[in-house]
Amino acid sequence: MKEIYEEILRLFSEDKGVIMATVIQHSGSAPRKRGAQMLIKEDGSFVGSIGGGRLEAEVLKEARGIWAQKEAKILAFHLTGQEVSETEMLCGGEVEVFLEPLSPEIKEIYAKVVEIKKRAAEGILVTFIATGP
Repeated sequence: MKEIYEEILRLFSEDKGVIMATVIQHSGSAPRKRGAQMLIKEDGSFVGSIGGGRLEAEVLKEARGIWAQKEAKILAFHLTGQEVSETEMLCGGEVEVFLEPLSPEIKEIYAKVVEIKKRAAEGILVTFIATGP
């Protein structure tokens, strides 16, 4: 699988934006844990995974609105019981996914992330999420 951050830089070099989908909360037997990421391109293709099945299908559907509005959004999923048995998902639980539009104006940040990862160093990339007006 391609490295997500390198793909962000490649797309930014083509002056294209992307949407980063990140699992920010999970409980139960959710398919992926907090921090799992999926990069969504304008054509609907993606790199990475936040769990597959209905979860990713719903996130890809919501991403269309993010492209139009250019505003971040938190999606909450309740994946238990019959809902899980009727889909391809084998896991259940509660999952929250943060959809964040990223634009080429912030490419220097992601260039630094790629540089740090190539050195096998560590760092923290923080996104503040406002929950109120």
